[in-house]
Amino acid sequence: MMGSLQGAEDAEGRVTSDSASDSIPPGPATNSSSHAPAISSRARLDHPAPDYRIAESGRLALEATSLPEGGVLALGLALAEEAGGVEPLAVRVVSVDGRVLDTTAVRTDAAGGDVQLEIDADWLQPGNYMIQIKTAEKVAFPLRRYVLEVR
Repeated sequence: MMGSLQGAEDAEGRVTSDSASDSIPPGPATNSSSHAPAISSRARLDHPAPDYRIAESGRLALEATSLPEGGVLALGLALAEEAGGVEPLAVRVVSVDGRVLDTTAVRTDAAGGDVQLEIDADWLQPGNYMIQIKTAEKVAFPLRRYVLEVR
């Protein structure tokens, strides 16, 4: 069971979060037929500023009604410059019902130095999602995890 959510709204009413108190374990492995198509990296570079930002190892809670209809949800994910390495970065989004989205994220000026991830809003359903980025760090566990909750 997930703990309580913590977050705040910025000047434009977007929810941001710095809480890393809870995490979601990875879901079961799935075959490639359940993977949603990734959005091309080129499209990401031309995308405007992210709709929402998640602090490093943080979580973000969104109302399903705030998702863009038939569009793309752009997330800025805080990631230290030294962890970024060669772009694009491999990202896996795992839902609690076992759906998996393998895609990429890139560092953009529009994201304020964060990496930007775009997810097809139609793929998101109410529930919790673990967003995992594979970093370029030379450590035993070169991953960063974030939590997205759609209510």
